[in-house]
Amino acid sequence: MKNIVFIIIASVFFISCKSTSAVDNYVDYEAQRNVKGDWIISNIEYPNSNYIQVNHFDIAKSDCFTNSTWNFVSNNNKGTVVFPNNCAATRNITWYINRDGQMVLKFLNSESSRKTETGYVVDYIPVNANSFILRDKAMISNSTVQIEITFTRI
Repeated sequence: MKNIVFIIIASVFFISCKSTSAVDNYVDYEAQRNVKGDWIISNIEYPNSNYIQVNHFDIAKSDCFTNSTWNFVSNNNKGTVVFPNNCAATRNITWYINRDGQMVLKFLNSESSRKTETGYVVDYIPVNANSFILRDKAMISNSTVQIEITFTRI
């Protein structure tokens, strides 16, 4: 009898435990519909941006990302990023916006998103129907600074 009670308690314990994700996976479909379409990065701001260059998403520096065009397709959470003056290779992306107001991005090379282990989580801040901001954090001179990347609808 004691073995049966132990098995039941252990089963309940194992069933009730589940792994937690570092990022909320519940999608904010309304926010994604608002982002759908073509955008251009019109501005990138952070403290001392005139003197210090930041490498964004491990791809390129701010001057390369400024005026890059982004296409977000909301029905399959894919898209593309085209950089001006060929300063970086065109990238395919997967993305979604969760209910915590975060955009989760993966930049793909030739592999699928399931095989790409590196992704980025940035804050999504809607401004109006034609503009939104992605807020990222970076370490500059041993301190964390916020980087605001402003997107404008094309």
